[in-house]
Amino acid sequence: MRWTPSVYAERLRCIQPTGSTGGPWKPWDFNEYEYLREIHDTLAERGVVMSSAQSGKTETLVNRELHVQHVHGLNTMHLFPAAKEATDFSAGRFQLTVMNSPRIAGLHGLVDNKGHRVAVNGSNAYFRGMQSRTGVKSSPVNLLAVDEYDSGDPEIIEMARDRLMGQQEGLRWELDVSTPGMPGRGIDHAYLRGDQRRWTVPCPRCGGWTVLDWVVGVGQSETLNVQRDAARGASIGSRCCAGRIWQSERRAVLAAGRWVATNPHGLYPSWHISGLLSTRMSWDAVLEAHDRAQADPDPLVMKAFHNGKLGLPFAEKGYSLSVELLKLHQRAAAERRGPRLAPQIAAGVDAGVRGHYLTVLALHDDLKREVVLHAEHSADTTQIAVRLAEYQVGAVVIDAQPNTESSRKLQRELWDRGVSAWLCYYSENMKGRVKWDNEAPDGPQVIAQRTELLNAVVGGLGTGTIVYAQDLDVQALEHCAALQRQTETTADGNLRTFWSSNGPDHYGHSLAYAHLALEQVGVAGDNAEDWSTHGIESEP
Repeated sequence: MRWTPSVYAERLRCIQPTGSTGGPWKPWDFNEYEYLREIHDTLAERGVVMSSAQSGKTETLVNRELHVQHVHGLNTMHLFPAAKEATDFSAGRFQLTVMNSPRIAGLHGLVDNKGHRVAVNGSNAYFRGMQSRTGVKSSPVNLLAVDEYDSGDPEIIEMARDRLMGQQEGLRWELDVSTPGMPGRGIDHAYLRGDQRRWTVPCPRCGGWTVLDWVVGVGQSETLNVQRDAARGASIGSRCCAGRIWQSERRAVLAAGRWVATNPHGLYPSWHISGLLSTRMSWDAVLEAHDRAQADPDPLVMKAFHNGKLGLPFAEKGYSLSVELLKLHQRAAAERRGPRLAPQIAAGVDAGVRGHYLTVLALHDDLKREVVLHAEHSADTTQIAVRLAEYQVGAVVIDAQPNTESSRKLQRELWDRGVSAWLCYYSENMKGRVKWDNEAPDGPQVIAQRTELLNAVVGGLGTGTIVYAQDLDVQALEHCAALQRQTETTADGNLRTFWSSNGPDHYGHSLAYAHLALEQVGVAGDNAEDWSTHGIESEP
């Protein structure tokens, strides 16, 4: 009978004690890491682990790799974001593990040929960075371990999966682990598609089962669930009763915990390991780290706290959208008995290699609400021109980059048809919000401050001052929800805000161009500056 990965680790693996640099290595055990056993032993073809830092996730990958190599005699690949990380890990952490585990050292060779190790039984252990297409394509494997999935290249990961899928069913596994970044992106997206397992513990007060939540409530009613007591230290509120679980009780309750799937119909097992499950850092210490992050004006500090200490994604409040929120505003606008649409109608086009994304936008008679009348993807420029004529569009702004030649062709065709069209160039460094140039040598153009324009559009969507007509394709809403505002600290210590995305965002940008084009029908200019200050936390 073959050992399971957890039994293999307990019988053969040695590990350096936490905080020790030169002391003796000790046999592996799951004491204080009970939550890792199920992740070791899963037989699922894919598993996803979203976790805080220092949670044991990388050690779990090592144990799974050694088990597949020695027990099954099969090949493994450990993927890292960068090649140097891969070679350093192979020559350092992995080699030390083999050398200091006497019963494993005899099974595994110590030859390290740039991230390639060969075990005595002939199985191969590959360590690759995600910039190496050749290294990934040339290595057939049965276990794919993706470390820091959030920082990885999706194309390279997919390429590695192709090598995996050629193996026998039941003898191929993928395990993706990472601390999260932005909500809905990377490992958080993968976790949400899975069955979303939470470590559930017995409540000492009522005997029921509860998870250890950092916060309770949603939105404006959200409050911290971890509290301080001067005499007894920190505690966490129980979901199953009004009682508290005290810090002094955490070892016992964590040891008695179990994984429970909160989304049983998920595509694969996915686990969330919160820093609150660690016995290495007290709940008091977690609260202190939160206090420091809250006092720091740099939002990246709070992001690092959520990602690293709690294993939770984080986005600065006020500038992240969801499809559900956009649908709420959509329904509310449809139920409103307001005046008819004004004749001022504009459009924006996000030009792409595989076609153009068109958004038609009208300003309501009250001059306070913009309504998206139409959203369409088309590779046919004639079809776009016909649609603009159908809606009697007064002005169009077209994305100028990166397909400038294609955009200029569309601009000339629209001018020939009597439609005023400008090419838009985004800028982050210009002074002012927007600059129109009707005398540019290559045709009328506009330069827009990218961050300010997207602040205005996303803020308008969030507050309901920009809404979609109810019968439009949900894909347009999904593109807008993909836009994410982020903040970083520059080399000179200043904060810089910019917009990125966690998926296709073409309709979001074509909406921004349409919002800009309304200025050329004499309407939007007076309102845009006010809207750019709006957050998206308001209720519809």
